[in-house]
Amino acid sequence: QSRLRYTQADFQNLQRISQIEKQKAQTYAISNLAKSLLTTLDNLHMALHAIPESVLDPSKEASGSSSSSAPKKPDPEFFTPSTHTTLKQLHEGVMLTRNSLMQALKSHGVEPYDAKGEPFDPNLHEALFEVPVKEDMEGKVVEVFKHGYKIGDRVLRAAQVGVGKKQA
Repeated sequence: QSRLRYTQADFQNLQRISQIEKQKAQTYAISNLAKSLLTTLDNLHMALHAIPESVLDPSKEASGSSSSSAPKKPDPEFFTPSTHTTLKQLHEGVMLTRNSLMQALKSHGVEPYDAKGEPFDPNLHEALFEVPVKEDMEGKVVEVFKHGYKIGDRVLRAAQVGVGKKQA
């Protein structure tokens, strides 16, 4: 009688453990594919930021400040109204592609996480450089070079960041 109970208990434990393993496999099966797609997502993000706002919206050029550190104005002969329209359409297309890829990853449990302003955590962040800061930002993430991503409760890619270091 007792051997039968032990066998039943072992079988129930085996069923429970295999169910948990099956759920983990379903949750994390996309990890390798998602990791490889993050590079594409980063490239789309860089493409969106490659075109200055003043080129996309010439009206913002007039309202901007005319400091010496501002980027040079685009060549007016090259940026005709049709060129502005083309660049806007290209920018919108890249943005839609990036958003579509983000939605596909989110539907499989891949989520970006914001690291800026958070205390540096080597489990979540990869420090690339130090930034001189005031005392209140020491040891915190000051700049984000590449966003971090999680799948479920696991880190898929650590955020690549700049960490604040007290000025000497």
